[in-house]
Amino acid sequence: ADAQLPLASLTKLLTVYAALAELSPMTPVTIPAEATRLDGPHAFSVGQIFTLSDLARLTLVASLNDGAAAIAHATALRENRSPHEVLAGAAAALELSQTYAVNGSGLDETTAVSGGYGSARDLARLAGALVEKAPHIAAATAQSFAQAVSAGGTSFKVKNTDPMVGTIPRLLLSKTGYTDLAGGNLVLVFDAGINHPIAVVVLGSSVKARFTDGTTLVAATLAHFAGVHVLQAGFKTFDRGGRITFLHIFIAQRFQQYRVRLNRLYPTTHQLKQSHWRKEQSKRNTKPSKYRGDQKGSQIT
Repeated sequence: ADAQLPLASLTKLLTVYAALAELSPMTPVTIPAEATRLDGPHAFSVGQIFTLSDLARLTLVASLNDGAAAIAHATALRENRSPHEVLAGAAAALELSQTYAVNGSGLDETTAVSGGYGSARDLARLAGALVEKAPHIAAATAQSFAQAVSAGGTSFKVKNTDPMVGTIPRLLLSKTGYTDLAGGNLVLVFDAGINHPIAVVVLGSSVKARFTDGTTLVAATLAHFAGVHVLQAGFKTFDRGGRITFLHIFIAQRFQQYRVRLNRLYPTTHQLKQSHWRKEQSKRNTKPSKYRGDQKGSQIT
């Protein structure tokens, strides 16, 4: 729960939250030259201007590194501090004791140093805080695409890096992350009932498995609230002043030990097909010999 792990692009959640804590959503943000020199994904050109709200939506949905760097830069300029100091201040304000951001995008600084670190507990708290502070920006991450127009009239349409957003019921926020150091990360916030947001955090998975891990855990969470006791040791609930309650499901390298049990309860389509095939094969092999071939004891291949 409190292990400090590389965050990759989940760091962008902190970048956007830090900006919104200091700037109006309608604040114009200019893309600086240094932002366009970062590794992808990126979409912008030097000098393009967006409102903070629009740039935050595009950046979180498509995990744009140039957008995150521009947001961090604009916030730092307004506060006359470095981007690192701005991010550290936001983490401290939310009491994210294990969160430490080196840059605004989460890109690895070196082969040994990540652009951001944090724990599953911290990420659940951060994601929930962003949903509360800017629900319209968070809601954009629950859609397959996001669109915005720059101040100069250039239209942008970007695709969500989470292909599963359409499968999560009452999704409030989704954010992906991946670097060589971090592996596959994912944060989901969804409403499990009437104003009962739940945060699911996946850290240290793989590029593909983070999505199946996340959806499996959402299903397990819903079962938990429906009274089906699944993985009781894997669930912990934290009450935040009665305003918002999160069910934290903490996953890192230890997630694999839970996956087998979860898959038995929530099988995938492939697993269901395999199970059906095995049952059919079993029926064939137990029928009288005339169904198994011309001669008694012949084999079906």
